[in-house]
Amino acid sequence: MLNRIILQVLACLVLSTSLVVAGEIQVITEHTPILVYTDENGRVTGPMAEVVHEMMGRLYLSGGIKIYPWKLAYKMALNEPQTALFATTRTRERENLFKWVGPIIIVRWGLFAKQGSSIKINSLEDAKKVGPICEYLGDAKVAFLKGQDFTNLQTPVKASNCLGMLKKDYAAVWLTSDVGMSILKKEIKEKSMQLDLVYAIGTKYLYIALSKDIPDSIVSYWQRTLDNMKADGTVAKLYKWYLPEETIKAICVPEQPEFPWKTKKQNVKE
Repeated sequence: MLNRIILQVLACLVLSTSLVVAGEIQVITEHTPILVYTDENGRVTGPMAEVVHEMMGRLYLSGGIKIYPWKLAYKMALNEPQTALFATTRTRERENLFKWVGPIIIVRWGLFAKQGSSIKINSLEDAKKVGPICEYLGDAKVAFLKGQDFTNLQTPVKASNCLGMLKKDYAAVWLTSDVGMSILKKEIKEKSMQLDLVYAIGTKYLYIALSKDIPDSIVSYWQRTLDNMKADGTVAKLYKWYLPEETIKAICVPEQPEFPWKTKKQNVKE
């Protein structure tokens, strides 16, 4: 009986310690129209932000979410302790820079050209010859293409700048995603533009990136909390009016996606 009481006390101490550590984590993001923005009261909201707010509530996290320009937020997550950044594309290059909780959203990357364009792309090698490719500075898609030895990149500070560059033919194609297109739907309409997908690059998974100093036990606690939110329908409810149904279903799949670089490592160990 005494041993059971001692074990229960120790379990409570471990949990309380975890919560204290979790409560010190600063949660940061970038402004992403529709998905993440600041309301009239200065509160960070939007469907993706509300997913994280709900997580924070279940984790007993103190503090709120703060918005920074992406480049600064990413630098903070890399260099400052006890930091969580969302939504961060999980890539081979970033894999060992953070600890990961998610996915919290899924996007499909592609190259888009003005409707009626004669541009045809059948491979990434073809894309190196089409002329300037536009995407905003610091985005994972830019890092991806640079890793594929692309040199024909235009990188303005905002994704919306690429629309103007496309319209004026300063760029041949825009590197974005289905979600990125939805976010800028209003601006696309205002510029009287219609865009066609000329090459599909693939599906990408966006996570909460946690700084490396955060204990694995806390990371697991965050992941279990998000998994529970997916299982009980909370995530689907928060995204319902903003994302396609098939995307929501894919986000809420309980299993983790397979990443080629992780699969290779596992095979080597075996």
